[in-house]
Amino acid sequence: MSDLNTFTVTFPALISRINRRLKSENRRLRKSRSRAKSSIGHFYVFDLEKSSIVETHVDPVELARRIGVLHKWESVEAEGGAA
Repeated sequence: MSDLNTFTVTFPALISRINRRLKSENRRLRKSRSRAKSSIGHFYVFDLEKSSIVETHVDPVELARRIGVLHKWESVEAEGGAA
């Protein structure tokens, strides 16, 4: 089995991809403020129509793969800048 080349996606680009896909559902991936991280996690999905949180403790990479915006041959650069 041959190795596939991997391409690196920056973290901000990943968030943009996710939000473009979620836009059709009137949803958005948001980053928590410091005081709310313990209850809803670092990232959460917010429903813009209902003005409510619909998913908590979201792993952006896992979500991106689940909704099909990050392919198996792509890797994500860490939030701080290192792959």
